[in-house]
Amino acid sequence: MPVLLLLTTVALSSALCASAADHKAIFTAIMRHDHVVGTVFPVTIVGNYADAGVSRASGNTSESVLLVKKNGSWKVLAAGGRAYDVGSMERYGIPTAAATKLVRVVHQGVCAAPD
Repeated sequence: MPVLLLLTTVALSSALCASAADHKAIFTAIMRHDHVVGTVFPVTIVGNYADAGVSRASGNTSESVLLVKKNGSWKVLAAGGRAYDVGSMERYGIPTAAATKLVRVVHQGVCAAPD
């Protein structure tokens, strides 16, 4: 059973975690939205939607940022102090299936820093 769990986690992380290029584009979108960003990690992507963990340059606070990819560019939908649930993601226009998957993967903590 542990082997199956490990394989599931690896499959989720490789399919849903941001590539280095997407991570950079998402960091840039968040910087355009809010210039006081320290680090952006982890970044989970489902289709054209992303949930990014953001810490402030001061290191005192962290938040979750929701993004959408439109016309090839990432745009910030919402930025808040807490992780988003499925209902709040739906209110920002993220479809239920994508929101459910984002919440599940974010809570599992399977995304690692990009290469």
